[in-house]
Amino acid sequence: MISGNETIEIVKPFSQIRNELENSPQSNYLCNYLNSLDVITYVIEDDYIDKDYLIDYSKFYARSFQDINKFTKRLHFFSESFTNEDFSALLSNGNKNIFQKLANSYLGFIVVKPIRNIRGDALIGRTILKTYPNEVNNGDKRYYLNETHQVYLFGIPLEVKSLPFQTQDTVVGACATTACWTTLQPLKSLFGIQKDSPFEITEKSVLIPSLENRNFPNNGLTILQMKSYFNSINLETEFIDINNIEKLKNYTNNDDVVADAVKAYIKMNLPIIATLKLFKEEKVTDLHAAVISGFRHKNGVLNELYVHDDQIGPYCKTLPNENFSRWINEWVNVNGYTDVLVHKLMIPIYPKIRLSFNSIYQIYLDYKRKLEIRSEGLIPDLYLIEAKKYKNYLCKHCIFDNKEKILRKPFPRFLWIIRLHFHGMPIIDYIYDATSVYPKERNITFKY
Repeated sequence: MISGNETIEIVKPFSQIRNELENSPQSNYLCNYLNSLDVITYVIEDDYIDKDYLIDYSKFYARSFQDINKFTKRLHFFSESFTNEDFSALLSNGNKNIFQKLANSYLGFIVVKPIRNIRGDALIGRTILKTYPNEVNNGDKRYYLNETHQVYLFGIPLEVKSLPFQTQDTVVGACATTACWTTLQPLKSLFGIQKDSPFEITEKSVLIPSLENRNFPNNGLTILQMKSYFNSINLETEFIDINNIEKLKNYTNNDDVVADAVKAYIKMNLPIIATLKLFKEEKVTDLHAAVISGFRHKNGVLNELYVHDDQIGPYCKTLPNENFSRWINEWVNVNGYTDVLVHKLMIPIYPKIRLSFNSIYQIYLDYKRKLEIRSEGLIPDLYLIEAKKYKNYLCKHCIFDNKEKILRKPFPRFLWIIRLHFHGMPIIDYIYDATSVYPKERNITFKY
């Protein structure tokens, strides 16, 4: 019990963050990431109930002989300096100036679980941190998977735009489980699907058994088990086999299917799970799964990916090794692997999106080869979009013949668009019904 003038020091300078996050590889990454966001102050929220961990606790840890805490610790980060006295004044008196200071400088939170991995590292739970800035000084732009999250710190309303991250807990689910969990936030917003905890994801996935592993503790899901999970929440899965795409007759060394798929799906706010082969020397030593969560580009040309990797951290900067079928990031620079190869891309999609990426991509490549012959400045772009958002874009930004008539026409809910740009200016859209099995084209020519 607290009596008299005793106070609990819950506001700390960022220099003390190691006391909370300790020294795991993911904690090191998070400290560097937070430093890049210019964190100055953090607030400790002890005895926090995290829904995902609580479900895992009730289904697994509560049945352990070991006494494991059901409460977590949540750390909130701010780019402004304030004191314990300032924070107490806000809670006691509703000081508007201090509230505005906190609201404007809020950078998100990290949940620290009361459980540890085999190395003794504290596990990082649900983490939602602000992204790098969208605009870059050299004219590059960044595009992310993110949602606005409402956060309440002792009743103080705050918000942050981000995609949730957490490290894997190999007891209830390894990297594939965590990758599936990361995809659920944008999928919930797009398609209204449910959100599950890591234990629940593994529990549903292992209904298709693996001959090699126990269900719990879980050493990792197979691709078929991941597909089974998404089927269980009424979603389909699109698979892009990089090796098969690279064998297409119109595919050249100048093409990059990973970059093209990232632009096509991330603009729709659809997450992409990349299955990876990790090499040491010339031998595959590990298999891994991570979520592509954004990209950086200059005039539509990708130069960097952002990846939610449970073994590294959120929005991990990833560079191409020749192209984005091979990656350079912490796996190579820190963890000692010689190569990271993208084996397959897996995209959870709504069942009504029936026109596959593989089908539309062949059409896209045909356009690309023809345009290379016709004009140097003519460049195609491929993306998936909802009809309501596409019509909104046409209504606000475009001039073309019969505009009112076209906007009044019913469109299928989902569309594949192949857009032709001339020196960065869109000139024509080729529109395909994404709810059809076979490509059906119509086009709109813009006037500027």
